[in-house]
Amino acid sequence: MNDADTHVATPGATTIATSVAPVLAPVLTIEDLRVSYGTPRHRMPALNGVSLEIGAGQTVAVVGESGSGKSTTAHSTIALLPPGGRIDHGSIRFEGRELVGMHDAEMRDIRGARIGLIPQDPMSSLNPVTRISVQVKEALKVHGLLERDRRAGNAQAIELLRSAGLENAERVAAQYPHQLSGGMRQRVLIAIALACRPSLVIADEPTSALDVTVQRRILDHIERLTRESGASVLLITHDLGVAADRADHIVVMNHGEVVERGTTDEVLGSPRDAYTRKLLAAAPSLSSEVLFSAVRRPVSAAGDSAELKPLLSVDTLRKTFRVPGDDADLVAVNDVTFDIAHGETLAIVGESGSGKSTTARLVLKLEEADSGSIVLDGTDISRITGAAIRPFRRQMQMVYQNPYGSLSPHLTVGELITEPLRIHHLASRAERNSIASDLIEQVSLSTGLLDRRPSELSGGQRQRVAIARALALEPQLIVCDEAVSALDVSVQAQILDLLARIQAERNVAFLFISHDLAVVRQIAHRVLVMKNGCVVEQGDTATIFDSPQAEYTRDLLHAIPGGSITAASAA
Repeated sequence: MNDADTHVATPGATTIATSVAPVLAPVLTIEDLRVSYGTPRHRMPALNGVSLEIGAGQTVAVVGESGSGKSTTAHSTIALLPPGGRIDHGSIRFEGRELVGMHDAEMRDIRGARIGLIPQDPMSSLNPVTRISVQVKEALKVHGLLERDRRAGNAQAIELLRSAGLENAERVAAQYPHQLSGGMRQRVLIAIALACRPSLVIADEPTSALDVTVQRRILDHIERLTRESGASVLLITHDLGVAADRADHIVVMNHGEVVERGTTDEVLGSPRDAYTRKLLAAAPSLSSEVLFSAVRRPVSAAGDSAELKPLLSVDTLRKTFRVPGDDADLVAVNDVTFDIAHGETLAIVGESGSGKSTTARLVLKLEEADSGSIVLDGTDISRITGAAIRPFRRQMQMVYQNPYGSLSPHLTVGELITEPLRIHHLASRAERNSIASDLIEQVSLSTGLLDRRPSELSGGQRQRVAIARALALEPQLIVCDEAVSALDVSVQAQILDLLARIQAERNVAFLFISHDLAVVRQIAHRVLVMKNGCVVEQGDTATIFDSPQAEYTRDLLHAIPGGSITAASAA
């Protein structure tokens, strides 16, 4: 971080003594940290001389792509490196104490009590078979802060949950993780991380999978609670918008090294390093380049842009689910109506639980609607079931959010891409191999990857494979369900560019499901806003973003982080 100003006397001048405010020692200082992974015989460097410091009450954001070393830096600080990880060199001083080489027992006293951790994935961080109250009390019990009286201990847990912004904390305390939404689970992790009032909180991608409005509320709570306690924050994120909104200082990492550091205004306003400028150029914001609609308008299948015949028409679609123990059914989709033209991108946006993904599953016939019609290229498919729906499935394909979970780890890339062709008996083995080579090149990957398995690919490569697989049947409509939300900004930009090119070349339509409105503005021709299963408003992208009519839409737009990141600052 920047050094404090110092007074240097000019030779021959009289030095006048002045009162100077005391300089507080940094809460955390990392110097020349080097970390590697592997076996004793073969080590791969992960961090190469990382240095940073965090002052009292400061929020320092560490940004960079996957593999840049962000999380390794954080996990080194609390001695939670994964198996095979080892600190080879350097110093980590916390509140004046050296952590490198500290005994496990001493480290356990610091971890949780003096340094709190808010991890990224609440589903894997919370015990699925233990009630929330027990998990919150465990954090207090480990450090001897839990009241001995059972009723008093329960009250402690409930108050912590309430302070983390959970309404009806008593009910939440009695529930299990699977009964809570993603935002609620993340608040539970905040309550646990701050239970012992630590002086440093490490927030490792705490909101990357959350909707913008939930993200804003979570970050607001972290900011308020740490400000009240005077805690410092080490924020690990790939989202430059979040860093712009929340950090006092930013540290940019690439390939295990710090390539730039400074105040938030310095790094984002006048980036010096080419890698930082690349991240800024790729970060979606309200001022980002519009990829699809600014380049071309959708055209009909006959090439006529004057009058667009709908490829897909959805009319008064409705879907309810039975909730165990509840008298009333849950209305997930309520009278939803929209059209998508050939070569058009319609984005459906809204918070979790708004009905976005359920609508997509109804369109794809993965769920059956209670009522309403789904007309695909002139045929109402809403009541077609069984084997009769198979020809229509060829016209609609899906790209899921998580390329880790949507691709079978047992198949090679070539087998994954051509599996839809094999299932539909559309080509011989030799023809499928040729098609796989063509498709993998179309998504800008090397044919040398065809014999590899998904575990050998990066997240961005896996998502490209998923897109190539979706293209194999030459569909007219591709549904992208949060297809870029789990990717770094630069990889995200590459995937969006790829989708734009595919649409231009194939005149394919996209139904783009997303909670990220900054991304939606880049790629959508039209936007449909959903809340509680209903359509709040819909229209062309420019109108929705520039003149939203519904207060809910205005709230979504207001919650987009990093609106101050402009194309000018990225230039």
